[in-house]
Amino acid sequence: MENKNAQYSSVYRAREIWTDPGQPRIFAPAGINTFAVMLGSGKPEPTPHRYGPGGAVIANQTPYLIDAGDGIWRAVANAAIAHNEMMINALSPNNLTRLFITHLHSDHAAGLPSLILLPWIHGRTRPIEIYGPIGVKNLVESLLEADQADIEERVHGPEQKDDIGWRATAHEIAQPGLVYSDENMKIEAFHHPHGGFKQNFGYRFSNNERIIIWAGDGIESDSYLEAARDADILFSDASPVNNELVDTPWRGDQKNIAKIFHMQSRRLAEFASQANVKTVVLHHEQNYSEPYDPDILVNEVKQYFSGEVVSARDGDVF
Repeated sequence: MENKNAQYSSVYRAREIWTDPGQPRIFAPAGINTFAVMLGSGKPEPTPHRYGPGGAVIANQTPYLIDAGDGIWRAVANAAIAHNEMMINALSPNNLTRLFITHLHSDHAAGLPSLILLPWIHGRTRPIEIYGPIGVKNLVESLLEADQADIEERVHGPEQKDDIGWRATAHEIAQPGLVYSDENMKIEAFHHPHGGFKQNFGYRFSNNERIIIWAGDGIESDSYLEAARDADILFSDASPVNNELVDTPWRGDQKNIAKIFHMQSRRLAEFASQANVKTVVLHHEQNYSEPYDPDILVNEVKQYFSGEVVSARDGDVF
């Protein structure tokens, strides 16, 4: 009898899963106070070498977190101790108070409970502010309700934990535009299509030093192009230039849906050139090459884009 679960169990055998991309690197120019760190470069596949989607822009030691994929709390720790602990103070628990969610696919929010509660257990005494599409308020409030037993015990039990650091406030973004600003950073949301989502945001981080675009998942749009103009760095997903993708046993037939969920590599290259972007950083890569080639998407983008192209590793600094 045929094993109907064979296609699902093969997820653990895919070469993409067990390929170690290597140690994190520093690409950021020396002497700047604004840079970005890749926290999680992975996808839903359970690779032990890549945490789920997440990143941070850090300005003057203040972190602005983006997405909360699977393992985000450990991804933060991984980055904090990397590169001779250059981010250990910036990423201290009490600084993890600003999060910007691109969209509500589960792989981009699966780590949200840990990001809300675990830094509190380790000393955060301020609430976390969470910005995202309509629906994020329901998500946050539901998670807090589900964890009330844990919160009550820690606050009123033997630990006598602070009663503020577990709290989270959700801010729903009704439309693209300015969503946050302070003395370090201006953050603007832009919309670009991603599957069937009515709201899917990327974020433009800007100050007097740099412009950093975290596009999240999706394909091009006019608002995305306008936001990306003259950016120093563009963080983007990517799929192969050839939409006739191989059928992957761990995700099924992707041929008909990849083109509406993720930016095709050649189109990304042309888009980045049109926007006058300096550096393109690939993450959340939809790499369905067979045989598996970890460099295929970088090489495809480089064919049509003259700037720097990097396939991100967790802990990379840009």
